[in-house]
Amino acid sequence: MSLFRGNFLEVLNLVRDQNESVWKVTLQNAPGNSQMVAPCIQKDIARCFAQEVLKSNFEEISDDVFALLVDESNNISKNEQMAVDTSALSLKSAIDSLVYEYGLSLMKIRGQGYDGLVIVAIAKKHHDVGVFFYMVVVLMNVVCASCKHTNMIRESQKDKLEESIGHGEIERGSGLNKELSLTTAGDTR
Repeated sequence: MSLFRGNFLEVLNLVRDQNESVWKVTLQNAPGNSQMVAPCIQKDIARCFAQEVLKSNFEEISDDVFALLVDESNNISKNEQMAVDTSALSLKSAIDSLVYEYGLSLMKIRGQGYDGLVIVAIAKKHHDVGVFFYMVVVLMNVVCASCKHTNMIRESQKDKLEESIGHGEIERGSGLNKELSLTTAGDTR
């Protein structure tokens, strides 16, 4: 039998051990049946924390530009879950409502990222998108399979970088302009 009682209770016990005022009002010290440890209560508390984090993040963004990332998460069974369906219309609707709820402007989005799950789902439903990603995979395979091709791209990129630095378009410094290797393409990469 496992002594692990779940993330919520483990974190609560850790906090109680570190804070006497929390110790006095939680678990066996909580008044009556107000222990707040039932699974539905734990989910409500986690949802409240998530809302507060979102609110704080959106207040920090205020009227500034921002990027949008749509990602899935795994449930306890390691099954991928999405907060919203992966159809283009439902994704758009969820993004629109989030942007509206927190008073953000779509005109301020400067970057968008979608997890591989979303891209794969969209590519499978839309032939032209699927063809585009297939061509990217073919291109990556051609380039990565040949040292000669890789070196040609590396030299071309180096020349462009030196030219941009010479024109003052790109900064120089420690850790800047590092060469990154190409990663083999796959369904979600």
